[in-house]
Amino acid sequence: PFFENRPFIRGTEHRMFRKSRGNPRVLLLAAVCHLLTGCSFLYTYNVTVVVRDIRDGSPLENVNVDLTKNSSGRRDGQLPTATNGDGRLEFDWIVNDSAFFHATEIPLIVDLTKAGYVNESIDIGPLRKPTSDDPPRMIAVIYMRPTE
Repeated sequence: PFFENRPFIRGTEHRMFRKSRGNPRVLLLAAVCHLLTGCSFLYTYNVTVVVRDIRDGSPLENVNVDLTKNSSGRRDGQLPTATNGDGRLEFDWIVNDSAFFHATEIPLIVDLTKAGYVNESIDIGPLRKPTSDDPPRMIAVIYMRPTE
């Protein structure tokens, strides 16, 4: 054969190359699988939204709160989407660390609707990457104007 008159190392390199030809693909596949299965961090923000009437500051019950405009996070579980009798809605907002790769701050947009009041769309953020292990706590007090 071709490698008979060549130094031994050449033949060994050729056989090793032929044997390991598929290994870079396997290594790449393993790396991708590792990244897709949770090689990232999730940050949880404890968020409280308090909605009040601008005229007298009284709490507004049953204000619909919509968070669907936000692409950089999700609510934790199936939580209520309307304020309670105290005008409060509390939820955990979960953000993947990849949201902070190209930005140091991300918005958290809250859309509020209630019959008899002007619809509001407010950015209660910006959310910043946490610097400690304790979940950041955010409280937003929003005043809604009645329609006239």
